[in-house]
Amino acid sequence: MQYKGRKMLVPLMTRETQGFRRSDFFWAKVGELALLSFPCDDYAHIDVGCGCRRSFSGFLSEKFSTTAIISEVDDSSFLRKLTQEQINWVVRAGRRFKEGDVIERRDNRIDKRVNVNEV
Repeated sequence: MQYKGRKMLVPLMTRETQGFRRSDFFWAKVGELALLSFPCDDYAHIDVGCGCRRSFSGFLSEKFSTTAIISEVDDSSFLRKLTQEQINWVVRAGRRFKEGDVIERRDNRIDKRVNVNEV
């Protein structure tokens, strides 16, 4: 698979729409790759508790955010550093959503909040 120069849509950490939900938070680095993390055993209401069931994990910082934005990247060489499961998530998100879509995680669902290009 060729990585250099290959454009693709991927989920990146963003502050866009932070505050839409009272339980929003952003501790990651803007623009880093957003990955799915495994939820813990805290089964409180999704908007209460540690937040792992409503957040994405940053690829570099390993910190969390409740929002990610679908963006085009020119160099997908970062894929070499991911597990197959992580690659599957990144590719699926890029195919399912459009560029500019701000997405959120709600337990096992990933949904679009808004498209920043349409606001």
